[in-house]
Amino acid sequence: MNAILGMKTMLDASPFATIAATRRQLAARKVSPSELLSHFLARIEQRDGDIKAWRYLDKEGARQRALELDQQMGAIACKSALFGIPYGAKDIFHTRGLPTEGGSKVLEGNISSENASVIDKFDGMGALLLGKLTTTEFANLGTPPKTGNAWNPAYTPGGSSSGSAAAVGARMALMALGTQTAGSLSRPAAFNGVTVLKATYGRISKAGVIPASWSLDHVGAFTHTVEDAALVFNALSGPDPRDDTTLSLPYTPLQLREKHDYTVGIVEHPYYAGGGGDAEIGAACLQAMDALAGRGVKLKRITLPDSFDDACRAHHIVMQA
Repeated sequence: MNAILGMKTMLDASPFATIAATRRQLAARKVSPSELLSHFLARIEQRDGDIKAWRYLDKEGARQRALELDQQMGAIACKSALFGIPYGAKDIFHTRGLPTEGGSKVLEGNISSENASVIDKFDGMGALLLGKLTTTEFANLGTPPKTGNAWNPAYTPGGSSSGSAAAVGARMALMALGTQTAGSLSRPAAFNGVTVLKATYGRISKAGVIPASWSLDHVGAFTHTVEDAALVFNALSGPDPRDDTTLSLPYTPLQLREKHDYTVGIVEHPYYAGGGGDAEIGAACLQAMDALAGRGVKLKRITLPDSFDDACRAHHIVMQA
């Protein structure tokens, strides 16, 4: 545990530890998009042999795009929250000219002719696509990828957004697009120690994303911090004529508060005493609660209704159908 904490402290000291910090480096012209790309390609070279998070790495395309962004730094760098930020996309997001195979041999060699809407949004903001990340087959009940956990490749990264969470957790990208139909954002985020926001249904467009269960699918992005998650959410959310589920919700950007006057719900469950899972994880959850309380966060203990299990069963019936 001490070794892991030491590694995390060392990584957090990097000038490129978060989107927000990297954005400041780019705005001050202390680094160019091409230099930033070289940093992350070197990191991928160092880590991905063990983790296997990347299904397709577009090195040449990323280098060409980075050179274009180098020429645009004065015009865009200070205006876009995601200018020059390297990212990856789960292999169910269509990406023009690149393979989109859904983690399946059925679509092996399939080249997308258009982008998913969120890829277009990132592109318009000057974000830098590195390539495609592994997924459980069709983000559903198929074969899981041979991807390892960011902190210990011998352990699972969770799924179905396996490569996306592992890539961010291992510092091979500053953000990565994923999806959730059942637990495919929250689970791998927890397993790899990264941040994710599963937004309200319809907040972020699903257009151009291979569906798992269209009425349950959500798009999200893995980052390192809550601040970064807010930056990415504000970039991705909003109405999209290609996805009518986004048209009925008003666009409301996230605003972070400096005061920690938040209320966090704590679900009463034997898990937190080590009864429903690993005792070390249960103890870590209790420590996290103490840390939140120490920052002024209000903790409210809640008990799930008996009908909650019925809701879960209904969810899986819809998803499987």
